[in-house]
Amino acid sequence: MKITNIKQQQKDKNRASFFIDGSYSFSLTISQWQDSNLKIGDTISPQRIDELKKQSDYGKLYAKALDYLARRKRSIKEMRDYLMRKDAAAEDSELIIRKLLDLKYLNDEDFARSWVVDRNDFKPTSRRKLFFELKQKGIEGSVIERVLDELNQESTSLKRIIISKRKQKRYQDDTKLIAYLCRNGFSYGDVKKALEDASSQE
Repeated sequence: MKITNIKQQQKDKNRASFFIDGSYSFSLTISQWQDSNLKIGDTISPQRIDELKKQSDYGKLYAKALDYLARRKRSIKEMRDYLMRKDAAAEDSELIIRKLLDLKYLNDEDFARSWVVDRNDFKPTSRRKLFFELKQKGIEGSVIERVLDELNQESTSLKRIIISKRKQKRYQDDTKLIAYLCRNGFSYGDVKKALEDASSQE
């Protein structure tokens, strides 16, 4: 069996298609191709073709993982679940996750910090709700607590929600505002203190 042609793909310039005895057989990333030292005219065994096809599958999965990360930061659990949905072999999935961790593209503490900051900026909520959200993302409890303490999350969220809600006529009554905040996971004591602080600053 002989490599009769190698063509850079039109849709993905980072991949090259390999033709064996005149027919398409597999594709590799440009980096994988360079590492393989393959060239037109090389004789290649069926076993070697199978190995290269596995490399091809890994390369495609890794590209998908990078694309998934490009949309926003991800937790390790989110990435593992994504690769599972893409029918990745368990071995390939763990290799990709390990590589992303080594490159610092995946980091659960950074992810948790980014998640809390974004929630505080765009949709503030209670510490309890944030803890639950991050646990669902697979973040360890100790990491969540450390991030929430570091960002003083509860106080920041309460202040922002109070400022926002007091602009609405229905929440100018503190009783209704307290009820709303308690329903959304804030403790009564924290709410009362935040309201007192807000009133003293008006």
